[in-house]
Amino acid sequence: MFMKTNKLVQGAMIAAMFGVMSILNTMSGTMFDTLIGYFMVVPFVYYSYHSRLRESLLVALVSLFIVFLQGQLMFSLIALETCGFGIVIGECLKRKKSGGVMLFASFIVSFVINILIYEVFAGVLGISMHKEMVQMYDIIVKQVPAFKQRLSVTAFTSLIPLAILFMSVLESYVVILLTQVVLMRVVKNKIQFPAFFHIAYFQLNRIVGYIVLVVYLVCQALLARYNHVVLRYLDVIAMVIIIVDGMSVVSFYLLEKNPKLAGISIILLFIPPINMALLLVGIIDIISDLKEKIMYNRKVKEGGM
Repeated sequence: MFMKTNKLVQGAMIAAMFGVMSILNTMSGTMFDTLIGYFMVVPFVYYSYHSRLRESLLVALVSLFIVFLQGQLMFSLIALETCGFGIVIGECLKRKKSGGVMLFASFIVSFVINILIYEVFAGVLGISMHKEMVQMYDIIVKQVPAFKQRLSVTAFTSLIPLAILFMSVLESYVVILLTQVVLMRVVKNKIQFPAFFHIAYFQLNRIVGYIVLVVYLVCQALLARYNHVVLRYLDVIAMVIIIVDGMSVVSFYLLEKNPKLAGISIILLFIPPINMALLLVGIIDIISDLKEKIMYNRKVKEGGM
């Protein structure tokens, strides 16, 4: 009886928190809606982990109803995403699923909500993904003029679906990492995550790495003659995977030498000349297995081999 009452009180507190956050979001001029949504995932994950799926869904419905009464469509969608993240991550932790399953399930939630925001309700919300992509293109061209010769603005804006896809993956990663960091500090060892979601521990399978590298090189060769949208999509996907692998190598090296700088590789991703250096590091890692050699040298120094 006490456990049921405790769960009821916790669920009511979470629903009330959504209501309070919705009011604060309105008072702040909707400046922090996304940030509020990210941090609200943490208590929802904790509740979902200690509750049954039916109870979590009930709390989610009540919370969404309270937010919807405020009449804010954008925050309602963010709240829907928050509840989705909370239930998915909580259930994955409770059922001891792998990190890959957790990331994929969270990605599905993020991707669906982003489609609703940037495609379905874009007109109502006053969001133009096309306009934002054009502005981004202009910024890149100002920094790297040669980019205009390589890719036209029309071709760049045709990558909008791919941009939403990558944005969803990144958002899922950030939410899981934030949740893990907060819960590890608050509840310590009471909730066990499958693995630490740090970019330094990203490991690209050797065979997959070779396939991605071949796809990238073939697309680069074909794009010189054929400007086809499928080739552009494959080229961007392969390039991003290789860059992420390069980021992983740099982060792992910095984690060994100076842990405080380990996260700087994510910032380097958004600096045009340097992200090409990350691409080169990724290619070197795929060919020479650079990261494995760094890990091997560390084990030798520690006397583990």
